[in-house]
Amino acid sequence: METIASALLAWLIAKTGLGTTELPPIMLVPKHQLVEIAYGPKPPPLTAVSGLYDTKTSTIYLLDSWDGSKLLDQSELVHELVHHLQNVNKVPAPCLTAHERQALHLQLAWLREQGVKDPYEYLNISELYVLLVSACRDTD
Repeated sequence: METIASALLAWLIAKTGLGTTELPPIMLVPKHQLVEIAYGPKPPPLTAVSGLYDTKTSTIYLLDSWDGSKLLDQSELVHELVHHLQNVNKVPAPCLTAHERQALHLQLAWLREQGVKDPYEYLNISELYVLLVSACRDTD
């Protein structure tokens, strides 16, 4: 995984101009643990999470089913590495969720470079989804 993560991080540094000296810790965890890390001990119903970045510990958490040979899984790592770069470079944002826009757009761009014709369809999302998940809310 380290080889893949290093290559993806180098791609992101080239695309964003943001820098870091090393990879963050990357932990593979079961879904129930990932959901608990993301939402706490009482998650809302119908939670869907395949990865997350913990800004306090600078750690990426991915599902233990993560497979470096799968494009979709690699794109999830791209997304979480963006959050790492945002964190270590102290990229300003009006709220925490606003960082999602850059992470999703870089994930989409990376998928396009890998030959995915319609990365929105590939990820089963839309531009509206990107706007909604990156919008600041009163709770942010």
